[in-house]
Amino acid sequence: MVGKFEDQYFDQLRAIEQAINQSFQQNPDLVDFQVDKVLEALVREYTAEVNVKRAPKLRLKPEEMRLYEEVKVMCNLHLGRDPQVQIGEDAITTEEMIDCLKRIRRSVSQMGGKGRQSYLEFIDNFFAD
Repeated sequence: MVGKFEDQYFDQLRAIEQAINQSFQQNPDLVDFQVDKVLEALVREYTAEVNVKRAPKLRLKPEEMRLYEEVKVMCNLHLGRDPQVQIGEDAITTEEMIDCLKRIRRSVSQMGGKGRQSYLEFIDNFFAD
């Protein structure tokens, strides 16, 4: 059941999942564990930013780094940090973005035990042409 959070942040959640799905299309060997690792890295980076601390050093494989960069572009877009796109009042706070990333991590976790790509295959259904 979709709750209030998912309704309120639908655009942001969908944009992040779309970036994840596009990465999966480009790299069919991507697995849920890697998605979770990238989302965790982004949560840690944005949390460090909120706490005015240095972002932790990334330890990501090349394919994870590509996913990280693609998801971060979407996050920064919705944070209003893309100088080429003005979203004005629709920008969300860094704390809200952290909550969105955590919500998607929870979805990845809930799909655990159903296969190495269960989350990725699940969201792929929503973006099929």
